Amino acid sequence: MLLFAGKLTSADVIQNVAKYAELSDKLDFLKRYIEFHELYESGRFAVAGKLLVQILTVNPAPKNFWPTVLVDVIPLLEGL
Repeated sequence: MLLFAGKLTSADVIQNVAKYAELSDKLDFLKRYIEFHELYESGRFAVAGKLLVQILTVNPAPKNFWPTVLVDVIPLLEGL
């Protein structure tokens, strides 16, 4: 899976990750992160923000992925 500017670029991974999310914490994180982007892109900013908080606090994202996740917070904060 490749990441470029906070966008997931592998459609196959996006479509299939939900099936296997319960098998791995990292896959569960990826599923929730994809859901965050879908919510954000559909304009559901409050729900997206709550999910992002969960991603960082409940079974948190892998530490090496935090910079990417935190960059995603910027547009939400700018909209306040």
